[in-house]
Amino acid sequence: MLLTGNGPSKKGQWSFSSGGDQRIRGKDGYKYEGEGENVADVARMGRLHILEVQRLIRFMPKVVIALVPGWAVGGGHSLHVVCDLTLASKEHAVFKQTDQMWHRSTLDMALHTLPR
Repeated sequence: MLLTGNGPSKKGQWSFSSGGDQRIRGKDGYKYEGEGENVADVARMGRLHILEVQRLIRFMPKVVIALVPGWAVGGGHSLHVVCDLTLASKEHAVFKQTDQMWHRSTLDMALHTLPR
């Protein structure tokens, strides 16, 4: 499976993912208006939580390759890390973990998958 970004932007720039929308992030995670507590309710909304997406990628029986043509920042950085392989543009790919900017730990599921 190939995981890619969407682009180019109106400015002609490419990215893989810049992570979650910080405008809807609360102190204890992302807040989705009208979201039910039930997993089935979330699935009906057509949205998965990022940790669930990471878990699904990690345990998928197929090889998952992240194609990174530009920025992979924050959640986008964590997303490419859980993939089996990352192919990145030598000229344009930028990798950055932003958790420290938000005073959060980087010990999420994605970083636990890095080789020791």
